Amino acid sequence: MATRSTARSWLTTRRLGEDVLLLQDGSLRAVLESASPPAMPGAVLAVLRELLYPTQIVIQARRPSAGDSAPVLARLRASQASLTSRLMGRDTAFLSRLLVVVSCDPEGSAGLVDERAAEVQHVLEQEGLQTVRLGGRALDEIRVADAVQEGRCEARIGGRLARTLVVTRLPERLRTDGLDAVACEHDLSLHVQPLRRLRKLEASAYVTLWAVTREVLDVATERAEALLAADGVRTRRPYLQAEPALISGLPLGLDLVAARRVLTDDQLQASGSLASHSIGERRLLYGIDPGTRKPLLLDRFSLSNPNAVVLGDADARARLLILELTRARLAGTHLHLIACDTRFRTAVEALDGRTVARVAFDPFSMTNRGDRLESRIQALLAVIELMIPGLTPAAASAVEDAIAFSYAAHGYGYESNEADLVPPTLDEIRTALLRRGARLSEFPQEVIEETAGALERYTAGPGRRLLERKGQTSQLGPLSLHDLAGLPEQDQPIAEFLSVDRVWRAIPGGQRSLVLIDDAHVAQSRQAGLRIAWLMAHAEERGVGVTLATQDAEAILRPGLREAALGAGLTVLLRQTPERAERVAEAYRLTPAEQSWLLRASVDEGLLITQGRRLALRAVACDEEERLIPGGTR
Repeated sequence: MATRSTARSWLTTRRLGEDVLLLQDGSLRAVLESASPPAMPGAVLAVLRELLYPTQIVIQARRPSAGDSAPVLARLRASQASLTSRLMGRDTAFLSRLLVVVSCDPEGSAGLVDERAAEVQHVLEQEGLQTVRLGGRALDEIRVADAVQEGRCEARIGGRLARTLVVTRLPERLRTDGLDAVACEHDLSLHVQPLRRLRKLEASAYVTLWAVTREVLDVATERAEALLAADGVRTRRPYLQAEPALISGLPLGLDLVAARRVLTDDQLQASGSLASHSIGERRLLYGIDPGTRKPLLLDRFSLSNPNAVVLGDADARARLLILELTRARLAGTHLHLIACDTRFRTAVEALDGRTVARVAFDPFSMTNRGDRLESRIQALLAVIELMIPGLTPAAASAVEDAIAFSYAAHGYGYESNEADLVPPTLDEIRTALLRRGARLSEFPQEVIEETAGALERYTAGPGRRLLERKGQTSQLGPLSLHDLAGLPEQDQPIAEFLSVDRVWRAIPGGQRSLVLIDDAHVAQSRQAGLRIAWLMAHAEERGVGVTLATQDAEAILRPGLREAALGAGLTVLLRQTPERAERVAEAYRLTPAEQSWLLRASVDEGLLITQGRRLALRAVACDEEERLIPGGTR
């Protein structure tokens, strides 16, 4: 290849501080990253159109590679990609990531680029796309320090060749994964220049292909051109423009070729919303069909009901839940796991999750937007019913009256409430029950006193720490573990329900989240079941999926919760003991063959039920996932 070493120094960059790139011309860049690109890049353009400054998005597809010294998350992504590629019958696996480059002119400051980066991050997160700002070593890897040798139609950087195709016609529905069949690493770059007054934007697009040899690059180019043409994308090769085209394709915010096209509001809307594509295309691998070895991929949020039920023994449930939370977390979903044993700690720690304190619950306050008094009363009634096992309906009515009276005494009403109101305490509710209970029920005073006395464990006894109030409540984060294993057994049902209540109230609106409740049979009483059924009924409108996982089918199939459990969009039946298999078979109308399959199943086998289909399941895991599963060596 006849080449010349270029005299231009566009690629000379250095890091300014921790997270700002300084280019040769003095302009500044900040780079945001998402490991879960949306299916349609045009959906990102529609969001960035509202800004007043240019940005660039780059979707990079790279072969998975992570050694033992790499971070756990990087190893997990690489290992998962290889597993999925093998199951899909693909020769080459790719990991995709989205980079958003925020630019600032030479006369700007680091403070200005910080403000812009924060604004871009905010608008993307509002649409459901979580990003992190690159800094340190991760940002250094964006920089290109090697000299560029430019050929007629390609450029060499270090030991690799790169050819950047210039897009001359950009269709509305260009797909992120449209080039995966090329079998070489590739980038899709789009530069965005908003034209806000006209409700339009200028966009230029480039596709960069990477290869080691000229022969491989030529084959990949012809393949990419054919694939793009099939999707309505027209391109041209960068004859005598190899270096400027390459630079336009790199995540540097430099559009040297400037092959811009104007996109109208109608064209952008045709790409759909960012939320729909970032959510609608995130199918998770739940396992394979043992007979055909075909992968079973499913997105719970695309179902009419995003809730799930998992029935099986503790080891089998732990395996399935760890696989789901690992894959969902890497796909950008927020997860909150509530469990009564310690088997999930390793996985949550490896995924940079946090363990939430199992004390200082505050089910009394109504500071959250959308809180309603009636909802708080019903939640507290469920808590007290768990504190006093065997509470009769008549006694529950007296308790409900005491709760409502205590809130009214603090100035609360059923319509609207001031933010500075102070909620009642459990001791005040206990006192109200003593004073009013006998007058409002057929129970004598001594029965009411006995009922109120049972609450003393949680007002002045060993259980009082559950409800100790703190000045501030910590944020849950994208992955939280509510580990209740260290609590006394009699307090675990209460703490489990309080954890569900805490998580439900803390999840921000529009944030796609999964709430996984292991040992779901623990926090079951009449009122608690009704409350959890209510949460499941309202899960879809909140963008939340609730999972009930247990070995006790009877506990979640009682009146009140039964309809919600049987109506879940996804049900996974894992291995069963003979005494439990009969109840499960009756509830889900299993055939003798299906029942036999569950009785003889190993820890990774089961039956997946969704959308009217019943499929045999084997919960396969990649090597890195097996390390996170207790006893995982399969």
